[in-house]
Amino acid sequence: MHNKWRQNVGAGSKPQTIGFRYYMDIQFGIGKAMDGLLAIRASGKTAWQGNVTSNQTITINAPDLFGGDKGEGGIQGTLDVMFGEEDQPVNSRLAAALGGLVPAFRGFAGGFFSGMVSAMNPYPKPWELLRWRALKGWDGAPWYPETCLISLAGGQIRAMNPAHIIYETYTNREWGRGLDRGMMDDTAFRAAALKLYNEGFGLCLEYKRSASLAEFRDLVCNHIGAHVGPDRRTGLITLELIRDDYNPDDLPLFDEDSGLLSIEEDESSSALIAPSQLYVEYDDAIDGQTRRARAVNMAIAQAQRGQAVEVVSYPGLPTAELAGRVVARDMRVKGSNLRKFKVRLDRRGWSIGPAKAFRVRSLKRGIETIVLRAGRIEDGTLSNGSITITALQDVFGLPASSFIPVPPNGYVPPDRTPQPILMRRLIEVPYRELAGRIDPANLALVPASSAWMAAVAVWPTSLSFSYNLATRLGGSGDFIERGAGDWCPTAQLVGALSISATSATLTGGIDLDRVTLGQAALLDDEIVRVDAIDLVTGAITLGRGCADTVPVAHAAGARVWFYDGFEGVDDTEYSSGLSVQARLLTNTSMGQLNPNLAGTDTLALVGRQGRPYPPGRLLVNGASYPAEVAGEVTVSCAHRDRLQQADQLIDTTIGNIGPEAGVQYRFRFYSGNDLKRTIMQAGNSYTYPFALELSDGGPFVPLRVVVDAVRSDVFSLQAHDISVGRGLDYAMFRAAGDEVSNTLSLTLTIPVGVQPGDLLVAFVCRRDAWESVPAGWTLAGSGGTWSAAQGYTDSMDVYTRIAEPGDAGSTVTWALVSNPVNGATYGHVMAFFHGQGDTLEVKALGKTEIPYTTGAVSAWPCAPVTTTAANQAIIVAQKHLLGTATDQTLVAPTGYITTTGTAGAPSRRLAVGYRSFLEAGFTASGNFVRSAALANDSVTSISLVIGSA
Repeated sequence: MHNKWRQNVGAGSKPQTIGFRYYMDIQFGIGKAMDGLLAIRASGKTAWQGNVTSNQTITINAPDLFGGDKGEGGIQGTLDVMFGEEDQPVNSRLAAALGGLVPAFRGFAGGFFSGMVSAMNPYPKPWELLRWRALKGWDGAPWYPETCLISLAGGQIRAMNPAHIIYETYTNREWGRGLDRGMMDDTAFRAAALKLYNEGFGLCLEYKRSASLAEFRDLVCNHIGAHVGPDRRTGLITLELIRDDYNPDDLPLFDEDSGLLSIEEDESSSALIAPSQLYVEYDDAIDGQTRRARAVNMAIAQAQRGQAVEVVSYPGLPTAELAGRVVARDMRVKGSNLRKFKVRLDRRGWSIGPAKAFRVRSLKRGIETIVLRAGRIEDGTLSNGSITITALQDVFGLPASSFIPVPPNGYVPPDRTPQPILMRRLIEVPYRELAGRIDPANLALVPASSAWMAAVAVWPTSLSFSYNLATRLGGSGDFIERGAGDWCPTAQLVGALSISATSATLTGGIDLDRVTLGQAALLDDEIVRVDAIDLVTGAITLGRGCADTVPVAHAAGARVWFYDGFEGVDDTEYSSGLSVQARLLTNTSMGQLNPNLAGTDTLALVGRQGRPYPPGRLLVNGASYPAEVAGEVTVSCAHRDRLQQADQLIDTTIGNIGPEAGVQYRFRFYSGNDLKRTIMQAGNSYTYPFALELSDGGPFVPLRVVVDAVRSDVFSLQAHDISVGRGLDYAMFRAAGDEVSNTLSLTLTIPVGVQPGDLLVAFVCRRDAWESVPAGWTLAGSGGTWSAAQGYTDSMDVYTRIAEPGDAGSTVTWALVSNPVNGATYGHVMAFFHGQGDTLEVKALGKTEIPYTTGAVSAWPCAPVTTTAANQAIIVAQKHLLGTATDQTLVAPTGYITTTGTAGAPSRRLAVGYRSFLEAGFTASGNFVRSAALANDSVTSISLVIGSA
């Protein structure tokens, strides 16, 4: 039946039919019996809610349920709910609609609706009725009614006890097997019913006659994990729940002395055929939707190198909570690697029935005690009374099972329990790893302050498949799983590895067969490149100081993580300055490690990926990591550019790459931990002048050199840090002073920088013999020339002495015996020291004397002398007597440092120069140069070699 739906389309116009509302009288059956009607839905939408528990007429008023007149209408009308009791009267509305003699329709629950069912669409939507039954419809009084109804979801769901469902299947004479209740094992059924009631294990399940009773019974048993059938002792129908509610010591025990004849078959299930994802499909009793609960075993997935999915349907499970418990139960069974046995017993095993638990002990097979759950049972014959039971190791009885080794073929089952990871490490992800994961365009958008975290780990047991990385920010809150990680190959160094060595030997290797050439590894905090590896000998060749790290020395036992491709990464983008805590959760076929059992590690993030790379190829005086150097220290390094290098593994020996825009280098010089000098510059080479080192309190033995990179006040993650000695035999200039005098005496001031133990060298000039020489001074050499024109000899003497405490700043005096013509004295004093604290002395001396000449000359050679060992110093001195009183300057030869210029009156000149850190066999050469070429000059030159005594 339908009604027209009319609408006026304009003023004065006639109504126009644009659709129809559809009305129906519908009689329907609901089920054999029900305790109550709770809701009516159509097309997934609720048309009515309430709780009808007896015959009643209700009103459904949802005319817009499907969109109203502009959609597909709705449901609106009256519904007579009829429970089909024995005294149910004839429904008057139904009788009027049917006419004639109308029955009362007793014996089943049903309804009669009259009203609108849709609009615009003549096809009504399917209806769904949410109803429940527990106590009504029994053949006689309900059995054990106290536990029949199980309330779930806070009272929203009224489920039936599965034990009652099975009981009624056997005893109902109308639709069940119709057995007398005396045939039922009442004690066993009551115990099972109480157990299920306490578990909250209620089912909402329909029985339809299209399925057999056996199929329906087995469906219920599969839901709850149970077996039902005749008891082999009593013959009564019994219900056996498969639970861990037994005391193993109370179970019957069979061994070779108590009925065990043989164990004919022994198989083990495998995680490789078990699902890694198990889904349980269930029908949500609240909204009627078919949903899924999932259990995941990542350990099995790792073992299978993929996902194996299995879906099991349990339509009677009414809630997500119960479905979750069932899927966890099934996953535990499927992934438990249970052992399967075919046990043959004598007649003493007659009482063991299906699903019954019993114990077996066989020392011949190395089985001390194991709990089995009986499956199929095959009775023998009159001539062969043995009983064969196919049984599984009971999953709930595992704690009561043990295996002992029986030589030589004893079996100890592997422990698949997830264990905490002991060897593990957190690292901040370097830029090199990001460059291998992110395309260049997106990588360029990553802020310099961003940071990522990764972990490396070694399996705690050989049956551990993988681990999951769970992290949280700071030290509070929940840990969130961020992803899975593979086990990382690792080993330790047999011996110490120097800062420059590239070859080492490994020991204690784990999974080294997975290491590939060219991959990155982490040695302590240094990233290295694997250039060669011998799995037999453990020999390995490494490229040192790759990516954002520098070479350092490593102690014996240092661990190498071959992390490249084996790290577990947290893809969360963090910011520099934060701390992240992590737990590594082991996965095995038994499941995942309880997070509370995992160790917690903390990583402070520093924005590693955004920092400039430290320079490479550090050289000191042209040598790579020298133990000692001579002379002034020059530090050089090679440019590095993280952007240009991208995911390449460039070791420290490679030359310039880059530099990255805006990068400068910081050169720091220390004495121990005392910073003496810092230089910041764009250039990649710096010479620390010896004079500057002296002014900083040096020389420093050893000298510690630290070099890193900086860009916009952001420094490289690591810095080169080495200490160098200053040679075993060298003499270094300390200080100098000179004095001019036209009197009978010459007084020289010892420089204030002199320290005890320094070698003092005095060059003193005279025109006669000395009357007195300062105490402690020893004449090392002398030279002079006679001037016939002037009528006197002008001489230069060299005296030495070892400085003593109190010498610094003191004066010493040389006195003449008489006052010669134009008598004068002038001189120069120098101090040298040995960096190792040894005493210095004059090792060699040379001199040249040029008589008075009238030719105009501007350059005279120094006296030649040759060093006797490496790292010695040469002092060259030259004295002039001019016939013309003209002011002049005199400069030491090229390559020598002049410690004084003009010394003496205009007619007298003295110049001294020195060179330190010379190689053995070096000969002094070169000319002293005067500022003008003048005639009438006599010259005396003396050269000394200063070295270790």
